[in-house]
Formats: sequence, structure tokens, C-alpha cells
Amino acid sequence: MRDEALWQTEDIQAKRKRDYDSKLPKDHEIQAEGMMLLYDNRHEDFPGKLHTRWMGPYRVTYIFPNGSLQLEDQQGNWLSTSVNGSRARDLAGFVSAAGAGSASW
Repeated sequence: MRDEALWQTEDIQAKRKRDYDSKLPKDHEIQAEGMMLLYDNRHEDFPGKLHTRWMGPYRVTYIFPNGSLQLEDQQGNWLSTSVNGSRARDLAGFVSAAGAGSASW
């Protein structure tokens, strides 16, 4: 009886873990030395119509184990803090997506 309850509890926990892990964002495949744009969330509460929400481009110099990034600008100056990897987007993918939208005009 007790072993059966333990087995059932482990089974439920494994199912919850699978469900939780399936909802996590996929890896953005960020690579070191790649060019990235950084999302500017300072103006998130008051977005302007013509306000650009992306800063950069920046070069990724180091990827920390927790997914945060160390970035440097085009002059080689490092940003003073590390940046959450979910705020960065690959410049090549960003440009190609923008180009596809402008081609339909």
C-alpha cells in the first residue's frame, strides 16, 4: 500500500515536471561573438509610436551558465552589467524578419 502511494506520487511529480518543462521558452541558440539587439524596457509603460524599442547592435563576449550575456558595443566598450538572455535577439534574424515585411509593400 505504501509502496504504491510512493510510486503514484513519483509518477505525478514526473508528469508535472514534463508539463512545466514543455512550457519553458526554447533556447534562442545565442552564440558568443554574435551580433545582438537588446530590448529597451525602460519605456515599456509609455511606448511612443515612433520610439525604437531595440538598442544596439552589440557583440556577445561571454555567455554565463544561467543564460545571461556580457555584451560590448561596436567600439569595444563592455556594458557595465550583464544582460538577461531573453532581452537579446539575433541581429541577423531581426533584419531578415524586417526585410520580409517591407518587401510586401
